[in-house]
Amino acid sequence: MRNKLISLRQSLLFAAASAALLLGVHRLAAQSAGRDAQRLLADQLVDDARQAAHNTQIPTTLAAREAMALLNQAYALAPNSPTILRLRAEAAAALNKTTTLRQSLLQLVKIRPHDISAQVQFLDALAQSAQTVRGKINIYLAALKQPDLDAQVASAMALRVGRLLEAQSRHQLALKMFEEAVTLNSANLAALQEVAAILQQRHAASAKQVAACIAVLHADPYQPAALAAVGNILASANDYHHAAAWLNSAINQYQQVGAPVPPELMVQLAQDWAIAGDEPEFDAFMRELIAGKHPATALLMLDLTARSEGLPINGPRSNAIFQQIRKRLVAALAKNPKNAELFADLLWLDLYYAPTIPPSASQRVTELGHMLPKNSPTYLRLRGWLLLRQHFAQAARKRFVAAGNDPYAQLGLARLAVMENRNQHAAKILQALWNTHPQGLVALAVANAASNLGVGLAQSAGDAQVSAAAAVYSKAMLGAVEHPANVVLVTVSWPNQYVSYGQPLYLKVHYFNATNHTLAVGPDTAITTNVAFVGAIQGLNTVNLGAYAVDSDVTTLKLDPQNTLTVRYRVDQGPLRGMLLANPASLVGGNIQLITNPLAVGNQMKTGLGGQVVSAGYFNVRGLFDDADTGMATAAAGLATLPQSQQMLTAGALITELPGVRRAAAAAATQPAPQGSTRPDLSALSRKITTGLAGLLQPGGDPLVQAWLLRRAPLQGLSTSLADPLASLGHSPVALVRIFSYDRMVQQALATGSRSQETATAKKLLALSKAEKSAQAAQWAGWLAENLNFAAAANRPPSTAAATAPPSAAQ
Repeated sequence: MRNKLISLRQSLLFAAASAALLLGVHRLAAQSAGRDAQRLLADQLVDDARQAAHNTQIPTTLAAREAMALLNQAYALAPNSPTILRLRAEAAAALNKTTTLRQSLLQLVKIRPHDISAQVQFLDALAQSAQTVRGKINIYLAALKQPDLDAQVASAMALRVGRLLEAQSRHQLALKMFEEAVTLNSANLAALQEVAAILQQRHAASAKQVAACIAVLHADPYQPAALAAVGNILASANDYHHAAAWLNSAINQYQQVGAPVPPELMVQLAQDWAIAGDEPEFDAFMRELIAGKHPATALLMLDLTARSEGLPINGPRSNAIFQQIRKRLVAALAKNPKNAELFADLLWLDLYYAPTIPPSASQRVTELGHMLPKNSPTYLRLRGWLLLRQHFAQAARKRFVAAGNDPYAQLGLARLAVMENRNQHAAKILQALWNTHPQGLVALAVANAASNLGVGLAQSAGDAQVSAAAAVYSKAMLGAVEHPANVVLVTVSWPNQYVSYGQPLYLKVHYFNATNHTLAVGPDTAITTNVAFVGAIQGLNTVNLGAYAVDSDVTTLKLDPQNTLTVRYRVDQGPLRGMLLANPASLVGGNIQLITNPLAVGNQMKTGLGGQVVSAGYFNVRGLFDDADTGMATAAAGLATLPQSQQMLTAGALITELPGVRRAAAAAATQPAPQGSTRPDLSALSRKITTGLAGLLQPGGDPLVQAWLLRRAPLQGLSTSLADPLASLGHSPVALVRIFSYDRMVQQALATGSRSQETATAKKLLALSKAEKSAQAAQWAGWLAENLNFAAAANRPPSTAAATAPPSAAQ
């Protein structure tokens, strides 16, 4: 597959946006034995891009554009980084930059030939270039014909062809493609859902529909719509006890993620519990449903029917519900006195539920006879129940028989049989009525009558097959939302839990498929690979970072049973990275937790469906200087001779610490040293650090080091000996350095808190963008100006690459 994709290079037009910067950086690389320095700066740009992409304080398009620009700079520094290529592809997709998208994905496939997700995305990007649906289908079909195409990729292609055919109303061909997709990958969740939806639309046999839904749930147990569908099918098969279990599981999943539960689903669950005779569950749930000020009449009728148990009501609660419903019907009828349906509903309420029928019942039945035809089943049934309540059994039977298949007339015949001690005949009537699959209140009334008679209602052979099909899905999986580790067991391991200053912190997350079925992997599936990092720095100043970063890396589309998927994540992102870099002279430690499949709720992160909270344990980052004062003095003295990457880290650490050294030196100058003490000369240390750093900022200095210093330098607390050289880097001959200089200008403007200063800086950046010789630097300056103008107008800060140093968390 790798060779097939790489061979498509000739059809792509590679982006030239970062060409100038690439050439400059490659010349810099020739001066260095390694690429560690470039990688260090690229990592910072990636971190900035992640934060820019999630900035909600500017329009989404501006945020995506800024992230894309930062990633282009990172790509120029580290063009073979899978992380950069993946994030660059995501940003390109958001901005509809198809050339950059295809280039990034093609290069990612070259570097990671087993990245199934990247292969699928690349083929999607190729298909987007087609102008017609037929053209898109041809691209996907051409990929399908490749003999060495991975089965997961082929399955994804078949799915896409099926959807395009479905859009053309070629339903039969579409179904075949969906079925082929499932054959190629049994965990292709989208294809499984398409098959299940088509079977439902075609009213396929219930057992077949259930099997299709269970196939969906085997691939991803967290599909509440599929759970609800099976529950409804079971209810239609007269298996209300199991139907309630499925619906309850669906509702639990909706509630887990805070999604609105379809109201009809709540009513259906209460109804199923009532019909199944699961009284404790029904009673508790019904009290919750009708706790509001104005519960729906349908809910009140359900509660009344369940509590009447097929007989006239008895008890204060039932009577209160009865009176509430009756009051509503009377009010509705007063507004529309000629409405025969309302008239009949009120009459039915009195005849079927009331402890004693009202004296007006006979007259009202007669009036209904003037409103409906005399052979109307509704009229005949109501006349029959009036006669039954008046103990005219034979006359009542005559009316019930005349009413034909009216279910409540059949219930009347069953009641008469019981009154005449013909229980076997009554049971026969109820079973026949049950076999017609009554719904709602009718089904509940039949179940109540059978319960009073002490007989069980049997399923038909066909209904039993439906229940058997549903029984394939285990009870444990129905409760997956409460025990997600029974589906996917998540564990972590630290390859490097203890690192030195500036080194990355990585951990591995292991997703173990604990089921007996292949699980889907990817967005909105059982295994999303999305994680949120929750951190706390512990030391003299404990800092709770909360959920400080979110990351994901999908390389496969399925995970076979009893197998493990391992994904490596970078831990030091966002605020944690900033804090670690801001404390170079200290040992910094903390602990990390992971939230898998995280869900943002306001400003908080919680677990989504199948999500788990996993403790990753502690980490430690050793400071750069063993002894702060002497270590910094030694580092400053030898700064010019250090290797490039070490020079960058050391210079960044020194410029970070320098304002604190200067403040301490100023304080020491006003206070005499204690007698006998050997206090270090902080003023000399400050001068030594300043001299060493100033040497790096001179014209002709290492551009990577200068760019890094622009990124790490504090906005305040530096002498003019450093502030002026930093400012002059805006005229550096290297575009990369100018880009970082422009970014620092924005941060300095924001630090003033002055809207006029922000506007003036935006105007200056706009002028610089017009004078820029580098296309990418010009673009960056222009975008920063636009973002700054937007922020000034909205009176809120924009997202920029640089950030102020977080508070110290030294141990």
